Amino acid sequence: MRDFRLAFRRLVHQKGFALVAIMTLAVGIGANTAIFSLVDGVLLRPLAYPQPEQLVSLDESIPQFVGKYPFFPVNASSFHAWEQQSKLLSGIAIMQPSTWVMTGNGEPRQVNGATISAGMFKVLGVPPRLGRDFLASEDLHNQNHVVILSDAYWRSQFHADPGILGRTIDLDGTACQIVGVMPPDFPFPYGEELGSFFGSGLNGGPMQIFRPAGVDFATAQVVGNFNYLSFARLKPGVTATQLRAELDVITANMMAARHAPAGITVNTVVTPLRDLIVGDHGLGLWMLLAAVGAILLIVCLNLANLLLVRVHGRGHELAIRLALGASRSRLIRETVAEGLLLSVCGGVLGVLGAQAALRWLVAAAPSGIPRLNEVGLNPVVLAFAVGVALICGVLFSLWPALRSAGADPQSALRSGGRSASDSGQRLRARAWLVGAQTALAALVLVVAGLLTASYWNLLDVNTGFQPHDVVTAEVEWEGNHNQRVQFFKNTLDKLGGLPGVSAVGLIDTIPTQGVNDTDLLSRPGDSRRLVDRPLAAYSAVSPGYFQAMGIPLIEGRTFTEAEVEAAGVPAPKTGAAPPIAALVSAYTAAQQWPGQDALGKQFGQSEPEKQLFTVVGVVADVRAQGLEKTPGLAIYLPYTYNVPGGIAVAMRTTVPLSALAPRVRSAVWSVQPAAAIPRIQTMGDVVSASVAGRRFQLSLVVVFAFCALFLAALGIYGVIAYSIERRTGEIGIRMTMGASTGDLVAMVMRQGLMPVFAGLLAGLAAALALGKVMASLLFGIHAGNPLVITAISLVLLAVAALACAIPARRATRVSPVSVLRS
Repeated sequence: MRDFRLAFRRLVHQKGFALVAIMTLAVGIGANTAIFSLVDGVLLRPLAYPQPEQLVSLDESIPQFVGKYPFFPVNASSFHAWEQQSKLLSGIAIMQPSTWVMTGNGEPRQVNGATISAGMFKVLGVPPRLGRDFLASEDLHNQNHVVILSDAYWRSQFHADPGILGRTIDLDGTACQIVGVMPPDFPFPYGEELGSFFGSGLNGGPMQIFRPAGVDFATAQVVGNFNYLSFARLKPGVTATQLRAELDVITANMMAARHAPAGITVNTVVTPLRDLIVGDHGLGLWMLLAAVGAILLIVCLNLANLLLVRVHGRGHELAIRLALGASRSRLIRETVAEGLLLSVCGGVLGVLGAQAALRWLVAAAPSGIPRLNEVGLNPVVLAFAVGVALICGVLFSLWPALRSAGADPQSALRSGGRSASDSGQRLRARAWLVGAQTALAALVLVVAGLLTASYWNLLDVNTGFQPHDVVTAEVEWEGNHNQRVQFFKNTLDKLGGLPGVSAVGLIDTIPTQGVNDTDLLSRPGDSRRLVDRPLAAYSAVSPGYFQAMGIPLIEGRTFTEAEVEAAGVPAPKTGAAPPIAALVSAYTAAQQWPGQDALGKQFGQSEPEKQLFTVVGVVADVRAQGLEKTPGLAIYLPYTYNVPGGIAVAMRTTVPLSALAPRVRSAVWSVQPAAAIPRIQTMGDVVSASVAGRRFQLSLVVVFAFCALFLAALGIYGVIAYSIERRTGEIGIRMTMGASTGDLVAMVMRQGLMPVFAGLLAGLAAALALGKVMASLLFGIHAGNPLVITAISLVLLAVAALACAIPARRATRVSPVSVLRS
């Protein structure tokens, strides 16, 4: 305690140094604590379920499709067989994200939710807090007219009414009875937490309502219709390998018993549920933590430099104390105590700052980052902050402490005059610290430069459509097929007549938000097995969609009104149905009919003999599944062929969104008052939201990079400025002996830039070594891009030169006469 009291008194007498050191540490520790909170909440903490290590997600894989689709969601027949026959599972369930239109309480509104099999909450180990779970009898086909509410939805829409049980709500025109309410902290996965197949599209918000799946297993296909996510709980001691082997046998036996097509093999994919929920966000978050860790290390190196300066400035005092019998361990303890005291004060302020920063991070983070609701300053995070503060205190004070105790008293007393110059050993020590700071700054700057270039490359890709002056409106209404066709036809007519709307069209899923339907593309006469045929994305569109979205028509034409009506006529029960008009993308035409004119060509889906499509036009390739994914095979069919209950209307207009939105709602509700309109937004906002994750990550890394650059420049300036102060006598003698101003400037610049060059080379080498790790975060650029490396090198050298030039100019103003006189 005596060492800490002495350190405290010394810091009180040097308030400026103490304040700068504490504030610098607070920024570094606070940033690390905030980012570690994200890493802990998203990646490290176990899922908030009982025995979360037993929970897995199940998928299916067909070896012939692994190159294009490594896995598929679960087929209903496979799930039914696993549920009945598995000996290694204590429970298994399926789910499918869904949306419904709720009516009867104000304006119609879309609610997000999931259809789940009756055992889902038992598998997750979380029962309803109010009411009961679903019964097995309620999970039968056409018997699923009950619902369970999430706690948030119960509170927001029903004001936490404890008498809610037994009441009915209207979902898509069906009365459903409320039988339960889930606990407030129940973290059911949603959005991107559900993986690549279910992670995009209209259903992006938290689950509000749960409803039994009601699957008719008697009519489920043996192969195909991979439509369900499956969660399962392993029995204690069971491994993923054991489960995979068992389920593969069960699937094979089921397929053989039900006479599945020959040559098709379906394998099981077992993934820990935590890995499904976290997805591919791990690398980006670890990179952010590494970036702020580099900032904190630069802070420590800067403070180590400052402490070295202070130790050197106290050389006489330390020499006298050593000569009077003070032990070297005592001097080490005092210096380390000073560092620990600074770091503890910085840590306290850092934690307070981290709490405020964390609130901003959670609010500003895109919705795609999983488990954000679990992020916070918990005991693990606070322990991390304490550990970081203590490590920093020891790290930046230990070297100066050892230097203070290693001094020779006689040499220190002998060299105490003002004319004394810094020894080469001291200069080399501080040069090493400057080089290390430069290396870390270069590494962070290169990462920021690569991510910036990737982001701009992403925004510069050819999307295949023109987002400017396009407004999209999501519209959802459930009815039978003919009712939906008529509703959307009338809606298009109404919206097309609005003032300022020059073109209007609909599609089942708006570009960058994924695809609604994926099926085989089978050409007539194709002798290949079904599993060897390509998969294509099928979209339901109206004729005006391409003009509204600005998608170029490369060849042919769009649908005629007669073709749209013909596509909605049910196929005859016997005999071949007449071909339906279709448009294909340029990539599809080139891949399926290379060197030929695609117009007039015919193709089908899984069973081409039942329904053929005729190509009437070729349109440009569109990035339907996000800007990062190269367009694949894409086919556009008239929306009347298989219109979904939820669509997106695209309108090309010059009217501002704020003025157009009310008119759109009035027009839709004039056609169908029970329709829901979840969102109306510009297409520019849709595209911007699709890259929100990259933009968030980039903004943080760029801020950290500028901090690293500033701290490195500060360190270089401090070392050179102090060195010149200590070498004032030497500089005066050089000037007396005839040294020119240019010679002095060159000497100072050389002294300052040599460690910078060494650190820059080390940082660039480290950045190149990280190239493979960063590959998945980059788009259209590689880690060794010469333009980025050259630009970063020039910026870093320019800043370092400026940091050296200011004290160098000061050196040329030294008066030789006054120096020699003193």
